[in-house]
Amino acid sequence: MGTQYQPTLMRNLHPILILILVCALATACKKDPPIYPNDPGFVPYKSKSANNVTQGATVDISLLAGEWPVTAMYTETYTTSNVLQSSSQTLSNFYSAVEINSNSKSYFFDAASNAPSPGFYTTATSGSNVYLQLQKDPFNRSLNDKIQITNLTATSMTWVAIDPQVLSTASGSFKTGFKVVYKRKS
Repeated sequence: MGTQYQPTLMRNLHPILILILVCALATACKKDPPIYPNDPGFVPYKSKSANNVTQGATVDISLLAGEWPVTAMYTETYTTSNVLQSSSQTLSNFYSAVEINSNSKSYFFDAASNAPSPGFYTTATSGSNVYLQLQKDPFNRSLNDKIQITNLTATSMTWVAIDPQVLSTASGSFKTGFKVVYKRKS
């Protein structure tokens, strides 16, 4: 008589075991919360070049005109004094190319993007640093602030756009920003 109850018991335990397994997997695969600067476990990104974004190299602004496809875009965090803390490449870009016309001082982001375009721009220099001020901000920052051109050659260009808004957490204050690397279309 004891053996005839065993298959029924196993049949009843089978759904319970599956439920326990699904619950265990669901709780084990949770997404970890983000780690911000000054949080325990935060590992700052240290580039081989100077960390302070305001220390730029000499940029020849006459090379600005042309069509510039994006080769990489990075999301970055900075200290409140604009020292780079971390950088990670983004999987999706705000846009895939920008065309700059230095005669009309205008720009146009590719049609497939949500970046505001067309628009006009101005340039400014401070020491050896060159800044680009776009009519409309393509990065959705809290304020349409200047963009530093940290690299500009005949074939490549890099923009750094720091959001001026200071964010605060229990572990400290920081800023966010974007770095965009371009390669001139030939």
